[in-house]
Amino acid sequence: MRINKKKLIIISIIITLIACLSYTIIWLINYNSYNRFIDESLTKLPYSHNSFVDRSSSTIFGVKKPAFLSFTGKLTCVSDDGTITILIWPSFMSIKTNEIGIMISDDVNKSTYMVYVDNNLNFNEKLNKEIGYSQEEAKAMRNLIDIHKNSISELFTLAKAKFNLY
Repeated sequence: MRINKKKLIIISIIITLIACLSYTIIWLINYNSYNRFIDESLTKLPYSHNSFVDRSSSTIFGVKKPAFLSFTGKLTCVSDDGTITILIWPSFMSIKTNEIGIMISDDVNKSTYMVYVDNNLNFNEKLNKEIGYSQEEAKAMRNLIDIHKNSISELFTLAKAKFNLY
């Protein structure tokens, strides 16, 4: 059986359109799964169509829905003094928490670190190793986590309550 070039091109275009449409539909379903994190206290940022923030208390909460054709959004919770930020990346369809990170400021070294932590808010060896931190940096980050453990835990508890996480 011989297929002429015109039929082959038409079939290729149809398959490509179906694939693109399917991907976009799956993305849209995932994008809309972030609506469960958005309540009346969160307001849309004027410069973004997919970012929402709640500044009604001293703790700032934020939701960033995935950008077009990306499946990764995030939830944030910032301490009142801005020294600690909890970053939560939900899994596909926002079913569970995929990864947790902390941005923490070190006033002594005048540095801010981004650290991955596990569900118990302990330094996540595997994810942080992939980033390539030196042993000295990893030790400094572990010390910062230990020093601010109570504040981090309180902030994470607030984030879990705000976003109805496990």
